[in-house]
Amino acid sequence: MDIVNVGIMRKIEIPVPPIELQNKFAERAQLIEAQKQQARVSLQKAEDLFNSLLQRAFKGELVE
Repeated sequence: MDIVNVGIMRKIEIPVPPIELQNKFAERAQLIEAQKQQARVSLQKAEDLFNSLLQRAFKGELVE
C-alpha cells in the first residue's frame, strides 16, 4: 500500500483559470442545461401528440 506524502502533495500546483473564464464557462453550461430542458419538454409534447394520434387512429376517428 502506498502512502501519500503530504509534502509532495503541497508542492503540486493546480492550474486555476481566471475568474472571467470560469464565469464564461458557467454561463455556457447554464445555457446548455436550459436548452436540454427545452428539448425534453419538446420531446414530451411530441410524444403526447403522437400517442393522441395513435389513439384516434385505432378508434377510427381519422377516416372520413
